[in-house]
Amino acid sequence: MGSVVRRLLAPCVAAVVVCFLGTDGKGIKADVSVVTPAPVPAATASSGGPVPASALDAAAARVRAAMKAVADSRKAAPADDAEAAPAIDWQSLELQASNPSAADPAVLRKLERAIRSQSRGFDPPMHASLADAVRRYGRLVAASRNPAFEADVGKQVADLKALLEKAAAVGRDAAAGFAGIEKAAPILESLHDTQQAAGVLAEARRIVGRANVFIDARESLLAQAASRPVDEVAPVDEVILGIRQRGSGHTQGFVLLDLVPSQESAAIDLVLDATNHSHTRGGRGPVTVCSRGTTDLDARRRIHLDDERVWGLPVEANASTQSATEGIGVRAHLGRNLIRNIASRQAASMRPQADAISAGRARDRLRARFDSQTQEAIERLSTNYRTQFRDPLVLHDLYPEMLHHNTTDDAIHSAARKMLAGQIGAATSPPPTADGAVLSARVHQTAIVNAAAAWLAGRTFTKDQVEAEYRRRNRPLPESLTKDVEDVRDENDAGEGGAARRDAAKDGPKPWSVRFAVERPVELEVDDNRVTATLRGDSFTSGDKTVGPMEVKATYRIESSPAGPRLVREGDIVIAPPGGKWAGDRDKPTPTERVIRLRLKRRAEQILTEKIDIGPLSLPGQFEAAGPLPVHHISSRKDGWINVGWRQKDPVVYESSPVPVMVSGADVIAPAFETSAAVSR
Repeated sequence: MGSVVRRLLAPCVAAVVVCFLGTDGKGIKADVSVVTPAPVPAATASSGGPVPASALDAAAARVRAAMKAVADSRKAAPADDAEAAPAIDWQSLELQASNPSAADPAVLRKLERAIRSQSRGFDPPMHASLADAVRRYGRLVAASRNPAFEADVGKQVADLKALLEKAAAVGRDAAAGFAGIEKAAPILESLHDTQQAAGVLAEARRIVGRANVFIDARESLLAQAASRPVDEVAPVDEVILGIRQRGSGHTQGFVLLDLVPSQESAAIDLVLDATNHSHTRGGRGPVTVCSRGTTDLDARRRIHLDDERVWGLPVEANASTQSATEGIGVRAHLGRNLIRNIASRQAASMRPQADAISAGRARDRLRARFDSQTQEAIERLSTNYRTQFRDPLVLHDLYPEMLHHNTTDDAIHSAARKMLAGQIGAATSPPPTADGAVLSARVHQTAIVNAAAAWLAGRTFTKDQVEAEYRRRNRPLPESLTKDVEDVRDENDAGEGGAARRDAAKDGPKPWSVRFAVERPVELEVDDNRVTATLRGDSFTSGDKTVGPMEVKATYRIESSPAGPRLVREGDIVIAPPGGKWAGDRDKPTPTERVIRLRLKRRAEQILTEKIDIGPLSLPGQFEAAGPLPVHHISSRKDGWINVGWRQKDPVVYESSPVPVMVSGADVIAPAFETSAAVSR
């Protein structure tokens, strides 16, 4: 389960951790956790009605624009890229999009499926965007020619209202369960595509449009990566009030992370709290004055994080110096005591002004150095947020439609909603985070289903593509990919199945591929401490054999063990065609279908094992030392919420005290600042 949870939550957790996100386990404030979606544009009619020509023309224009985007992308693709120009009937599509009055809904539907099948592996969803535009266009064309369109819309609205009543009941009582409410999604998609029932759509998004992902991290976890000791000795050589002083200064303190309450964005202060102790000597003529000084240093820089960027405010710096004379040396044989007394009085009279000058210079140096050093950290955070979180999610159409960060005194809170126009979100507020969790993720089943639909629908993944992606990310291939499934036997051990079970041994690992279903490629059903996942594929291949649609379903129970929470599979993995019927309405599979189903089952059993121990969570970058974090809590709730919490890692216990190591200036975020507290030189 460790790898499953990491794959599921990696984008959110990485963004939160890298950019100082998190919460104290209390969740986001009430005015943020229940986010009202943006107003829905006015529809053509409130419940049914004719489709105006202007709506058809606009839909056709969207198709043409999406076609141009795909064409431009292909022009930029390498000439030898075999997948850069897959077969699409562009002439037919252009003909359909050029004349809405002559467009054929059946042809458009066929073209949509053909376009979706061109989405390959980890490529950007360029073809999916075109397919969506063709789907909306086709539905509008069909609606404009359907004499029973108003009646159909009326039935859709009635069905949707019934589902919304059930969702409202879940909102009042989470024990009512979320199962069945997902049937509202295709109705919402249809009404949205045909621009009908705007009021009902708005009400639906109010009821089932709440944030469906919450990532929370406590300040105590974040501080481990941001806090640094300051310990450095530096020379002092400067002129104050015309007297040159030389000596050394020793700065000690800490750079700390301090969260600032903020509702508009996450606000984090990097704070330097340090003290400089200096010993100097300086003189004029026969007099040498030895001084000691203490300068309190305080610098603060605020960093803000919103859904688009990370930025920093100017540094605020303060310095306060107090000095004292340690001794006065006089190089004279006559009048030594008199000279010493005069020098002592002059030093005392000059001390307040000298302290003020010294503090001012220390403040300026502190501000400049803290600015330069924190600016580098801010730029790194900004780059990581953009390149490791935002850009990849935007590229694959996975970026949430709503993302909000805020901070409290001891935590950062992040709430997101992944929900396209034809999808639903959460109907209830999330459960509270587990006590003692320093990092938590509360994810509603709709977030996973919606993200999977955006990324996987209609896409084809091959063995070579998946292995290449692992290599690109410098990650080791899991055993389920490197190890071929065992030789399989069908029930009859004869015929085509008997031959197929022998070719694995002589040919080695076989190439495989899966093309995910266009509609709901992944489905999740969450109950109290029980989760059922279903993967839907339109086609599966193994070697030279291919079969049509099949579903892979597994149910896991969440339970405790001495090693921590784990998942225990209930029953066997179920692999069967949708509805239990094979192609041609057959009850039994062909030998080829039987062999591929058995191979797929063996492959699934390598991943969906009977017991899955949830391993600790490794943290990225500068947070690596704070992890790995052991799983502290995992639970699921009948209303669709999955709640995972990680605790602080166990401290390292030494049998004997280690030898203290001095922290060098190169290891701290803000090395010592040269200050001088001497009154005279």
